[in-house]
Amino acid sequence: SFNVSGLTAPFLLQGAGTAHGNNYTLYSLSANAGTCNINPLTHLAVTMANGGQDPATIFVTPAPTQIASISAALPQAVADIQDKLAPIFSQIGASPVNVITDQMTANGQGLDLLFDIVSIAVGNGSVSMVNKSDGGIILPSTSIAGGVLSGNPNVSIMSSLYTITGSITRADMGLPRELVQAKSKAPPYPHTPVILVRTDAQGNYELLVPNGTYEVCGSAAGSISRLCVYVTVSNANVTGINFPQLFGPIG
Repeated sequence: SFNVSGLTAPFLLQGAGTAHGNNYTLYSLSANAGTCNINPLTHLAVTMANGGQDPATIFVTPAPTQIASISAALPQAVADIQDKLAPIFSQIGASPVNVITDQMTANGQGLDLLFDIVSIAVGNGSVSMVNKSDGGIILPSTSIAGGVLSGNPNVSIMSSLYTITGSITRADMGLPRELVQAKSKAPPYPHTPVILVRTDAQGNYELLVPNGTYEVCGSAAGSISRLCVYVTVSNANVTGINFPQLFGPIG
């Protein structure tokens, strides 16, 4: 969160830190105040809008004309990513209109699922994508010189994804939707991220996951109780993981 009162848009943003022993420096750009994602795809978009060059130098020594130039080129870069990576977005069950401004939740689904299973490397005027689980090359080193993503991903290389579906049964559907949580207990996730989804109005849920063993837990709205089961996904969708009416309201 940044207070931009009195500042002039557009804003070039940097996110830097360490996660799971790896160092990351990612960039994004916001045309005005409001939500702005910072993730590997926003970093790709900003780099493309900068003619394929890393924006690090501009961030250290900002020049308004350069930032304005990136801002002007950014919509086309975002559109190019949306077009060229559409097969990947479809594979993970996400269709973002804008990787920078669309609302994103770190819940292990959609774009967050993509970042869990795919490594996206941007540098030296190119981008590449590989499976984290086995190193399979989804997109070989591909030029982004001139702000254009010239290659097409091979989604058949991506880790296959399957669904875990079920429901939470409750008599009173007037409370907020129930929460379903899944946590991987085996590869391909090396750091066991937690997957969080809410049921629909009928109490049904769907989790999109790679092969693996998961601890799936259901929690009723307004309750401190939850029930957990272990689920193994092996090259097929898993159905029938239903949580019974075991939960009561707090108090």
